[in-house]
Amino acid sequence: MVTKPRLFFKILRYLWVGYGSYLALPLSLVTTLVAIYYLAIDDIPAFKSVFSHFWFFLIVALAFGIPITCVIGWLHTKYNSTLQQSTKNLNVSAKTDNHTGIPEYWQQAVTPLYIELLRGVEKILDKDDMLDNDERKRIQELEAKLQALIDNRKTV
Repeated sequence: MVTKPRLFFKILRYLWVGYGSYLALPLSLVTTLVAIYYLAIDDIPAFKSVFSHFWFFLIVALAFGIPITCVIGWLHTKYNSTLQQSTKNLNVSAKTDNHTGIPEYWQQAVTPLYIELLRGVEKILDKDDMLDNDERKRIQELEAKLQALIDNRKTV
């Protein structure tokens, strides 16, 4: 059973995703077209003679607007690799459930420190003859897993 606070945040998340994905674009499109027509075209006689009704302006705007924005989106995707990479980076950092990699400071500082500590403890225990074969094998497996984190490989 889902607790009430958790249910509230689930509903809030669904609202956020649904509104952002499925309502925001059509609402902003309609709002923009209505504002352009009634604030700009309706007041200028030359435009009013061409677009005498809102529905005609809507058809013309969509007939030209949709292909133009598709071409702009295609050009953005095809040729703006730095913009696209920054968009991907933002999407990755904004996703709270994204576990595709470890943070850079873990690769560059924390994991190498753990490896060095592990090697130091292994030397001390080996010098005092306190390691058996099973413990030595476990230490080597742990060191391999830590090294895999540094190399950004999957660990088992």
